[in-house]
Amino acid sequence: MPLFENSAHFSIHGGTFNDLQINDKLNWLWHQSVAHGALYNSKERFDPPKCHPETRLAVLDKIEKWTVDRSASSTIMWLSGPVGAGKSAIAQTVCERSGSADKLAAAFFFSRTTSDRNTDKTLVATIASQLRTSIPEARLHIDKVVENDVSIFSKSIATQFDLLIKNPLSEAASCAHNISTGSRDLVVIDGLDECKDNELQYAMILAIALILKQKTRLRFLIFSRSESRIRDAFNREEVQKITRQLVLDQSFNPEADIERFLKYSLDEIHLEHPLGRSFPGLWSISDVVRMIVQKCSGQFIYAATVIKFIGSRRHHPIERLNAVLRSIPTSTATQWENPFAELDALYIQILQSVSDPRHTLFILGALLFLDHSYCRTSAIGGKNYAFMEDFLSLSEGNIYLSLVDLQSLLYIPDPDSRQAGILFLHTSFSEFLQNSLRSGPYFIDETTAQDSLALGCLKYLTKAEIHTERLSNTTSGMSNCCNWC
Repeated sequence: MPLFENSAHFSIHGGTFNDLQINDKLNWLWHQSVAHGALYNSKERFDPPKCHPETRLAVLDKIEKWTVDRSASSTIMWLSGPVGAGKSAIAQTVCERSGSADKLAAAFFFSRTTSDRNTDKTLVATIASQLRTSIPEARLHIDKVVENDVSIFSKSIATQFDLLIKNPLSEAASCAHNISTGSRDLVVIDGLDECKDNELQYAMILAIALILKQKTRLRFLIFSRSESRIRDAFNREEVQKITRQLVLDQSFNPEADIERFLKYSLDEIHLEHPLGRSFPGLWSISDVVRMIVQKCSGQFIYAATVIKFIGSRRHHPIERLNAVLRSIPTSTATQWENPFAELDALYIQILQSVSDPRHTLFILGALLFLDHSYCRTSAIGGKNYAFMEDFLSLSEGNIYLSLVDLQSLLYIPDPDSRQAGILFLHTSFSEFLQNSLRSGPYFIDETTAQDSLALGCLKYLTKAEIHTERLSNTTSGMSNCCNWC
């Protein structure tokens, strides 16, 4: 019925009116509830990071084999890794390949800095909207839910997964004997840790696991850092049973892939940059590539940042390459363009998540500057909780709680592993902390840190004299501590 049909004797001032029929209203509801920028091929994410050809072959092969193995008991694969390891590039490549192979059902890319992609509010709606297209036989059943309850998108995450995904897929399967058995069953979720609420991260994983227990046709591939609440969710028994975990660690030899990427990219700069051909010899020097690879510490983001910096067409590529290779200038420099601005912004973003930055920086300073000769270490070389908390006069568990939000930058053992070492995962992070131009308010001054540690050392020695029975096996450490003070 037309808007205001047969109405009379009224006036309206201001406002906007939309005359929507049923289908128009339904489409409008979907449009309003979906995070369009979260799609793998969205305009908002134009030119997203992806795996360079001939890189990441081993991990992509493992993912592909899992997606086609119908006998596998796992319907969730969790791919985790530290910051800058290239998770989003892998997720993008998987989406593009799966989309081309007609296997992708839906995708959602979280983003900490985008309001409709850093929360759970649009996740289910965005996935369900894509399922309406990728699994056509479920479309009517999904739309019926929205028609009957327009408030569905504001309900709990578990309710939305149940009503908009599990139930419609089950109904579609039971309503048609000739239901499509196509292979569009893969749902990719990238950057789950970029959802701002840690408890929502936990709830989303449990909600996904719950619907997958009902034998839906879907499989979920989830990419994230190994943050504490995400780990808690995946460690639950009912989730573990249906999850395969893949960790982006040294077993995948990231240095070899980074070297391939760097060689190819430097060759491209040589060929395409207006000044690149002026210095043909430098681009082929393998030592240059090896030096950059060593600085990367397995971080693809470091390598990508370096290439973007060197390849700027508004600057001289050789001068920029030299800026990367030489030591970062000290705080006395008057003019300096940071080659690692994007990487540093990521570090600052992570550091902003800690609850007590001053105390956390104090502990990071101890990790940086405590001398290994007297600091008891684990077999893998890091400083352990037992010594650190004793030396710094901290209560048991304090260091774990202070550093737990930095697990993408540090190797942080479980709190009950008292002798396990704490390690910096990336050399570039420790360099960042020690350069004021890069780290700003998170700068750790060595002299100040050493002064604080010297005071801690004196307290430690005083305590050792009083409680010699506790420290009977640390004579060497005490002696070195005395020499240091």
